[in-house]
Amino acid sequence: MRVMMFVIHQKDFEKPEDWMPSQEAISRMMKFNDEMKTAGVLVDLNGCFAPAQAVRVIHSGGQTSVNTGHTQADGEVVGGYWTLKVNSLEEAAEWAKKAPMSHDCVIEIRQVYDMEGNS
Repeated sequence: MRVMMFVIHQKDFEKPEDWMPSQEAISRMMKFNDEMKTAGVLVDLNGCFAPAQAVRVIHSGGQTSVNTGHTQADGEVVGGYWTLKVNSLEEAAEWAKKAPMSHDCVIEIRQVYDMEGNS
């Protein structure tokens, strides 16, 4: 099964420069990513730029609006993701528990469909 693990930060980053983790945190994360790659479960991964650099397109009531800049309305913001190929959600949760996070965050795991409709 394929899953996506979303890193959802629970912190308001006031300045874009606050968004970047330390060099030490980046090194720990790269080691973790290499561990998943070596185990054969890592499919894809990426981090996101700061919320101040975001664009949010909102569809509501038949209308569409575009908001740019800081869009963190609910105190949570996606910081990045991993796509994994695992045998179960429990296996994905075990990987998520090992993630060396440098800020308060939640890792949400969601099963995804591939383009052929398989799970």
